[in-house]
Amino acid sequence: MSNTAFWKIFGWLAAVSIGSAAVGAVAALRLQNERMARTTSVSGLAEERLEKLREILRLNREQEQAIAVLLNRREKEIRAIAAAASEQAARISRELEHEIRGRLDPEQARRFDRLQEVRRRQRERLQEGERLSPEQRERLRERLRERLRERGSLAVPGAPSTP
Repeated sequence: MSNTAFWKIFGWLAAVSIGSAAVGAVAALRLQNERMARTTSVSGLAEERLEKLREILRLNREQEQAIAVLLNRREKEIRAIAAAASEQAARISRELEHEIRGRLDPEQARRFDRLQEVRRRQRERLQEGERLSPEQRERLRERLRERLRERGSLAVPGAPSTP
């Protein structure tokens, strides 16, 4: 392989890796923002933090009230910044994907699109609380069955009995 070809391949691999990292970062930011949005109220988060501070620092009532006001105000600012950052990161990620795709031949673009689709489905499952795909769960069950058969035990918790 020529030195030029090596660096060309290396460059493509680096671009795809960076793109994947950006997509992952956007997914993490979105997940974090969704978790923050699911809390009941801003004061709920502030109250939780205030409780910890009260317990650790043994605050008096005056300190507690002043800190509660600060926490509530800053919590609103943090949420606004996090939402804006998440939107900006998503935009940058979309631009990056478009730039990467523009440098790929048709076959590579097709594979890149498949890769992005797989990552999108993984993010959706993660956001829904599902850690393993149905196929992964079934493969895991089968591996457990095999291991238990090898050890001489056929009873697999949660698995159908085998004749």
